Amino acid sequence: MLADDRLTVMFCSFSGPPQIMRLYGNGTSIGWHGAEFEGLISQYYGGTTPFGTRQIMKLRFDLVQTSCCYDVPLFDHKGERTTIENWHDNKGPDGIQSYWEENNLSSMDGLPTGLELNKD
Repeated sequence: MLADDRLTVMFCSFSGPPQIMRLYGNGTSIGWHGAEFEGLISQYYGGTTPFGTRQIMKLRFDLVQTSCCYDVPLFDHKGERTTIENWHDNKGPDGIQSYWEENNLSSMDGLPTGLELNKD
């Protein structure tokens, strides 16, 4: 998002009427180091940053479109996966920081992500 702040969020209906909704707009990344990050964590998470949080994305949408999704199959929700919590627990804070340093400082196409690592 540093090179171009445009974004699209897409939602697909996997039950009920076949529908896709796309939200188009712009976004900014709110990193660890700053009052805005701390204020949002305080407001929405009681001051405790969820384990593994890299950043907060602030999104502003200026266009919403819907369309059919006749090809999207029906799925039944069977529950949440515990995979990410297990991964966090196994890595620990230092392991997560190392992973981010190795994998999340640039995008798939080599652009910087602007991710600021929490070095506290």
